[in-house]
Amino acid sequence: MAFPYLFEEGFELGTLGDFSSESDTSGRLDFAHYSKLAAIPGLPAPYRGAYCLRVDLAKATTDAYVQADSAWDTAMASRVHTRFMFYVSRDLTMANNDEFAIFKLQSAGPVDEVVVVINYTTTNGVRLGIGETGGTSFLPLTLGGWHCVEINALIDDNASNNGTIDANLNSGGFTQVGSLDQAAIAQARFGVMNQDAG
Repeated sequence: MAFPYLFEEGFELGTLGDFSSESDTSGRLDFAHYSKLAAIPGLPAPYRGAYCLRVDLAKATTDAYVQADSAWDTAMASRVHTRFMFYVSRDLTMANNDEFAIFKLQSAGPVDEVVVVINYTTTNGVRLGIGETGGTSFLPLTLGGWHCVEINALIDDNASNNGTIDANLNSGGFTQVGSLDQAAIAQARFGVMNQDAG
């Protein structure tokens, strides 16, 4: 039986693969091979395969991401489903209220319509969040391990602000984000975006 994926990329060539483009003006993004990751104490091998997309958070704060220009295109009143695995190093350091995105669905502009963020507050610790332009629904996030995120976004029909975002972190459900005023999805970005200087 075939898998009904519209897009799948495991970076198995050590490149951006089927993604349309890469943006990385500070040289903080690479497609790390198992041999590079195995040499770093405490950093596990890729979740699957020999390569993974890696972004060095300490090197700079400029955006570093790969972009797909058409694979996630979604009309208004339609749904888009996304699933990906990610790892956050144990030595992540963030200041109170810092947040950065690791995934974005964007409409033309580009304008953020669905985001997945890593967020930190002194009260709540490190969390994964979902929302339209920033995190508004959160779950605790442990460091030093692989995580699976699944997103089911219903794009607003442009009439009644009825867009929704449902998501799971390691099979645990976020509280739904609803009443969203969104436009049709034109592209997707994976990496690190809008990183706070802290």
